[in-house]
Amino acid sequence: MKFSRRWLLLAAVFAFSIVVRVVTAEYVENGGDCVGLWLDARLLTEGMGLPQWTHHNMRWATVMPVWGMMKLLGTHPALYYVIPILFASVSAVLICLVGERLHSLKAGLAAAVLFVLYPQMTQTGSQIWPSVFEMAYLLTCFLLLLMWIDSRSRSLLLLAAAAFFFGWGARVTAVYFLPGLLLLIWLPTRDFKALLLFCCSIGVLCLGELAWFWWDTGNPLGRIGLLTGSHVSKDELLISGKDYLFHFVRLTKLKGLLGSVVVNLVACFALLRMKDMRVRALAVLYIAHLVLEIWMVSSLSPLKIAQPIGSRYNCVVVPFGMLALSLWLCVAAKRRPVLAKGLFVVVLSAFVAFSVKKIPSRNSLLQTAEDYRVLQAAFAGGEPVFMHYQPWEPNWVETAVVELVGGKIRRKELSDFEARRVMLKNSNRITSLFMDDLERAQRVREAAPVAMSRYFTAYDNTDPEAANEPGQGVVIDFGRKEFKALKVAFPLEASHAG
Repeated sequence: MKFSRRWLLLAAVFAFSIVVRVVTAEYVENGGDCVGLWLDARLLTEGMGLPQWTHHNMRWATVMPVWGMMKLLGTHPALYYVIPILFASVSAVLICLVGERLHSLKAGLAAAVLFVLYPQMTQTGSQIWPSVFEMAYLLTCFLLLLMWIDSRSRSLLLLAAAAFFFGWGARVTAVYFLPGLLLLIWLPTRDFKALLLFCCSIGVLCLGELAWFWWDTGNPLGRIGLLTGSHVSKDELLISGKDYLFHFVRLTKLKGLLGSVVVNLVACFALLRMKDMRVRALAVLYIAHLVLEIWMVSSLSPLKIAQPIGSRYNCVVVPFGMLALSLWLCVAAKRRPVLAKGLFVVVLSAFVAFSVKKIPSRNSLLQTAEDYRVLQAAFAGGEPVFMHYQPWEPNWVETAVVELVGGKIRRKELSDFEARRVMLKNSNRITSLFMDDLERAQRVREAAPVAMSRYFTAYDNTDPEAANEPGQGVVIDFGRKEFKALKVAFPLEASHAG
């Protein structure tokens, strides 16, 4: 393949990923993790420092790219999407390059297209979650190791160790990839010195990180010590011995994506019979990651799993699963071309259908920019601001399907406790994204909004009585994935107040 055509195809994959990520981007999540990290990056950008270390902002390989982007481009809320979309699109190109080295550029392109359209990427590829950073760093590590196998350059091996260290810096669960990466070094080469150099390089870097966190926090265990004092200590991670043994049953939480995991596993077990030891290492990497994802523990007494099972956690290994599937199909196509092409079309069609279903009714980047304009004017003018929760906000695809079958759109009601929790999280989202005054943002954050009804609250210092007085203000209509700041005339209609 000519050099120019190869680079044109790689550029096309990158552009395709950008377009899909922008079109399918979800609104800034309401869970609190991402908006908290965004606020921390803003504080660092303004030189105000972090109020405290958490298991979110200690992920320096996630925080620093966001901080760097803010330094270059600013802190406008619509810029929130730049880094996750960029990292997701770089990952798509890296998948192409890995697939090219393992088999062919055709295999890499097929894997990259499946990855871009993978349904969970509509969320992972638009949020500042560690997965989108971790996958990019570990794909870089994998590619550098493949290049090292061909050249035996010590520099490439050291760079691969550094890439893995960045993956660790994004999230400590990068260690789940280590068995597969070590086999990628050992199986094709049987080079013990290289294996030792790779491990020692990672060890030195991690010891340096530990020393820095020890110096800064006084915790001799560094990030691990901070982690065990916050995230790992959560009671919901406790598990009985019986439930631990059958913990794989929790994979049902992946719902429709469970089928993809099963297909990837079938592909990986088939690849274990390949003569190419690099391909075998890829298969082991995926299988080992899934095993550790299910059964890794953070404590034996009491017994605690390291993290819950869910699509957002599993997504980090999806690039390697798509590579395994693509390689398997390419091999199978030599003997059963119709079957291989048919399976690829089925998987691709399913991914397209799920991704289209997740397209928001209004583009999230445009909506975020509009919300910023509306809320900035309200904050500057001292106008009243209220939050109104919509129990379920179907997108245009869901609405069309329900109407087509003659069904009714039913609200998913929340308990009083859940409603208060959702309101507080949304309040933190507003604070982190739309409030330019960081000192005020820190004061308001974590302050419970004044409840007027289960789904309606007064935000910040807004007087609840303002809802009954003539004038102008803003109502924030939001749901599980939607958010819209609306300029309204008061007094509010009963539909909002109730």
